Amino acid sequence: MDMWIEYDVKIALTMPICGGIPKDPELIKRWQESLAKPSDTPAQTEAYTEGTIASLGDQVLTLEDDAKGMWTGFCSDDRGLYIESRIVKAMLKESANIVKVLFTRNSKVPFLRSLLAERLYVHPARIRLGARTKPDGTFDQAIHVMTRQGPRSALKRVDYVDAGTEIEFTLKVLNDARGTAAPTITTEIIEAILEHASENGLGSGRSQGYGTFDVLECKMR
Repeated sequence: MDMWIEYDVKIALTMPICGGIPKDPELIKRWQESLAKPSDTPAQTEAYTEGTIASLGDQVLTLEDDAKGMWTGFCSDDRGLYIESRIVKAMLKESANIVKVLFTRNSKVPFLRSLLAERLYVHPARIRLGARTKPDGTFDQAIHVMTRQGPRSALKRVDYVDAGTEIEFTLKVLNDARGTAAPTITTEIIEAILEHASENGLGSGRSQGYGTFDVLECKMR
């Protein structure tokens, strides 16, 4: 029996996807520290920070003004813009926590979010946003922040990639079937998670309706 079941997934954005990676080096450091696992050493966290800064290339901000850190975007390399696979996995785990109520007949499903953490993996590590080498545009939005001088309003600048962009990735799911029993995470569950995620959105700005998509394909290999 093969250990893994793989699904090829293709989606098409129905709303723009927003970049969520801060462009200010100091904010990148604090952001990576917030994502660090308990087992991560300071050296590992520093390496993650340096890797993120390197992936932003010339997009990193160095301005010493009030706008510093108020601009978010996407990672990029010599092939163009991409999002990290962990962003897709976070989306799937969030939706799994909602759709679990649809599968109450399976006693394991109430823990579906945690099951995904150890039984489902997203590939490749860098998921391309089409063939773009730069964002399709940038918009500003008002935000409210607390400073040492008290509350204040500011503008946050966000890079985005347009609706219509097709994104492809592979889901690698543990095949833990035994005898006549189906795997814990079935095709039906995968499809339900993707259907919910399509309305909930991918990436930053989901609460404003960004990052929604249509599922064009979810095909088992």
